[in-house]
This record gives sequence, structure tokens and C-alpha cells, in this order.
Amino acid sequence: MGRFADDVSAALPGAALGGVLGAAAFSNTSAEWLQIVVVLFLISTIFQYGFGRRERTFAVATWWFFPAQFVVSFLSGLIGAIGPILNTLYLNADITKEKMVGTKTAISLPMHLAKLGTYAALGALTGKLLLFGIAAGLGALLSNWLAKRVLTNMSELNFRVTVVGFMALSGAVMIWEQRETLLRIFPGST
Repeated sequence: MGRFADDVSAALPGAALGGVLGAAAFSNTSAEWLQIVVVLFLISTIFQYGFGRRERTFAVATWWFFPAQFVVSFLSGLIGAIGPILNTLYLNADITKEKMVGTKTAISLPMHLAKLGTYAALGALTGKLLLFGIAAGLGALLSNWLAKRVLTNMSELNFRVTVVGFMALSGAVMIWEQRETLLRIFPGST
């Protein structure tokens, strides 16, 4: 079994279990403030990686994939898409370019199916959420198709700079989406 299979095998149980528990918590909880914590991490990666110039920031063991995927899947089920947060783990495990896209796809599909089933079973799957899910799925298919064509000619450095940049951009978009929550937390800042 190669590194890809080891990483996927280690992460899949955590993805499914975390997705189910996060979706169950979503059905009964409001946790917008958690997105702010995720945002801070995503934006900090640009500094951790020296704007993409640093290859790794810590060493990763295969067993880390289960707990990391569990936590991220739980949070994803609770507060929405936070897949970019695992890019740090993949980069530090030397999973880059096509391997990262393949690994994330192999892990996220079962996680999203587990979340979808849980949302439906708990009555939290509205028509609007279903449309968002379909749109996200179609977007993922399109991005995987584009990634396959673009990544073959991209250097490792450019890939890392792009990944880290998109992580920070994702954080900025998420903070914009949570501006109402921030205004409630810091009411005098308007």
C-alpha cells in the first residue's frame, strides 16, 4: 500500500464520523463564532509558510490524518465548508499537486455523503441547503477537472504559493460572511 492509500485509509473513518457528528450538532446548534477561529487559522497560514516559500512548518505522521479529519469533518458539518484548513496537513505531509487533489477528493466524497444523510435524517436538509450542496458538488467536479490540466505544468513552489494564497483568501471571504457575528461580538467597532 502506498502513501496515498495509507493517508486515505487513515482519514476516511474520521471524515465519516466527524461529518455525521458535525451534521447532527448543526441540526441543534448555532456556532458562527467557530468560523472566526477557522478564519484566523486560514489567514495565519500565509505567515506560517512565508507566503508559500517555506515547504513545511512541521513533520506529519500518517496517524494524524484520522484525528485531523475527524475534527475538520465535525466542524464542516457544524459550520460549513472548511476543507482548506487541511491543506496545511497535506503540505506538511509532502502531499502536493495532483496527490493533494486526489486525496482530498477521495476523503471528502464519503464525508459529504455522511453529512447529507445525517442532515436528511435529522430534518435539517432544506431545499436551499440541497441546492447549495449540488452547486458545491458541481463546483468540485469542475475544479478537479481544471486542476488536472493546470497542475501538471505548475512547479511545487507555485503550487504552494497558490494553495497558501487561496487559504488566506478563503479566510478573508469567511470573515466577510461573518461580519454580522463580529459586530455582535465587538459592538462598539461600527
